[in-house]
Amino acid sequence: GKAHHLLPSQPAMPATHSVLALLCVATSATWQTKSQTLQSKFASNHTGPLRMQLRRRTSEDAMARKWAAASIKSPFEIQARETGDKEHGDNFIYLKNYDDMVFTCEVCLGHSDEQCMDIVPDTGSSNLWVLDEKAKCPQANYVASKSDSFAESEGEEYSIQYGSGECKGYVGYETVKWGGFELQSQKVGFATEAQTFCGLELSGILGLAFKTIAENNIPPVFDVITDQYQLKNLDWNSYEETDRYSLFSFYLSNDEAKEPSHLMLAGLDKNCFEGDMSWVSLSSETYWAFNVEDMSLSGGAVNTLQPALLEKTPSVNFMSTAADKEIHLCKDGCVAIADSGTSLLTGPSNMINVINQYLLHQNPDGTCDCERADYPVLKFNIGGHQFELTKDEYLIREQDRCFSGLMGMDMPGSSKAFWILGDVFMRKHYTVFDYGNNRVGFAKAKPTCS
Repeated sequence: GKAHHLLPSQPAMPATHSVLALLCVATSATWQTKSQTLQSKFASNHTGPLRMQLRRRTSEDAMARKWAAASIKSPFEIQARETGDKEHGDNFIYLKNYDDMVFTCEVCLGHSDEQCMDIVPDTGSSNLWVLDEKAKCPQANYVASKSDSFAESEGEEYSIQYGSGECKGYVGYETVKWGGFELQSQKVGFATEAQTFCGLELSGILGLAFKTIAENNIPPVFDVITDQYQLKNLDWNSYEETDRYSLFSFYLSNDEAKEPSHLMLAGLDKNCFEGDMSWVSLSSETYWAFNVEDMSLSGGAVNTLQPALLEKTPSVNFMSTAADKEIHLCKDGCVAIADSGTSLLTGPSNMINVINQYLLHQNPDGTCDCERADYPVLKFNIGGHQFELTKDEYLIREQDRCFSGLMGMDMPGSSKAFWILGDVFMRKHYTVFDYGNNRVGFAKAKPTCS
């Protein structure tokens, strides 16, 4: 079996469905549009609007809070998604892109009478759960009585506690079909009460992190795929497209009309990125977590930001080099996770809040000028490799205005500053989750995979 390690000097993460921490208006439970959501995020002094905090009922520990926009628009209709793509195998899975904020893929349950639904592939959690018909949501399509392969796990309950409501149900065994792989008697959570997810165009979450954070100690789907199909560990120098490896990879598109977003199981597409693949060893087999040696804001007018930073956040030790117009955000090192289920890029709220005040020039509506010339470059030094995000990559455009793609979020109990590199980062970088070698790979994504 695989050895599991905890983050250094950090308490064990609770077993959890960290899934999507979806935004809602607490009083009315109505969902906001993307622009409303982003505006409300910057309209208060808080690190963000109310987020549903996910936590095990049996644990008092706070856990990672994840954010994604609750507004989900109709996906881009790409013909290839409807008809299939003859150039690729079954393990090449097109993702439906909802407003660049949520990505879903098709997962089918059942042996002969398949019940297929749109599920979020989430590298920030470890369980597969779906909405049961008893949840009485429009997208709660799973009916256990129609399946010839369902068996309930007697007496085993399934529960996630949110800040604004509970998602709970039962655990059962079911045949799971995903990306050309079929798992029989896979343990699945079936949610019968899940008001927080009603109205969203997703029917569940498929967690792709490690078993150490799985609720009910349920083996994650890709863990089982790797064992059952005996996927081989990747040797980068001898990669063969016809072989199947213990990894999966994400391509999140900037232009769905030119190249649709996709997830590739047990392989990667070298046509989707340019330059070398940079590998980063995991610091933990919980989330896809790794150490970040340095993170900085560079160029633009960051030298004007330094006095404000030092004055407004005295508790934050920003190391700055005025001559280089550079502000370092990770003086004592950081920990980050690569997370397909988080829309934005998140970091410690005391840092992010000041950075956002600078980016937004304290505009009361929370927007900024997309064309301003003095935006800095956000740089990451991970595993000795440098990655960059420019304003076109960390700002989110909504018509003729922009919002910051950075949001404050704190991880209680972490000995180091904790960052989540969500879709804002993964859209720039083709990302390989190398399960067999305990590492993540990043390379610059190409506009198209041709």
